[in-house]
Amino acid sequence: MAKTETRYAFYQDDVFVTEGTAEELAKQMDVEPQTVRWYSTPAYTRIAHEKGYKRKVFKIDNAVQVDLGKLKSEMTKHGYWKNDLKEWLGLGKEAIRLRWNGERPFKEHEVEIIADLLYVEPNELVAVEQYTGLLDKAIENISMALHRCELGTTPPSTAINQIKDVLKELEADNGNRQRRMNIEGADE
Repeated sequence: MAKTETRYAFYQDDVFVTEGTAEELAKQMDVEPQTVRWYSTPAYTRIAHEKGYKRKVFKIDNAVQVDLGKLKSEMTKHGYWKNDLKEWLGLGKEAIRLRWNGERPFKEHEVEIIADLLYVEPNELVAVEQYTGLLDKAIENISMALHRCELGTTPPSTAINQIKDVLKELEADNGNRQRRMNIEGADE
């Protein structure tokens, strides 16, 4: 299986700007690709938080926006706290702090582990906006790819590949939701 390039999401003042490879974002941000990669590290995230930097970059690697209120409520209900996450997920104190405060998203497999230990379905911990916003995000990404193509900043072949990636993501999400519905239906 061919390795795909890591993709990143770029935020300015906590507002989503765009996503792309390190090279694509470097051009838009007027920095080097290694700087984009640096922006996505926990070390930079900590520094940015402490110093109030406005640029944030996250790796897009099956990140899941968790409903933190629901997560904290479920954990409290079962007698757990933030430190328990550290043990469950095998993450350091800073990584847990960033997730707990909503500064870094959880990964899909982390949500599955937490849900299993809290006796809830993973989708019960996922923020509603993630589901409702997925189609809007897809439309925005397709529009941006087409716009960049029209401006001549992106070759047509790259725009087509970006659109295919968006459609694959939608298809995968739809398949995951369908599997969850089938499993939930079988349990009843």
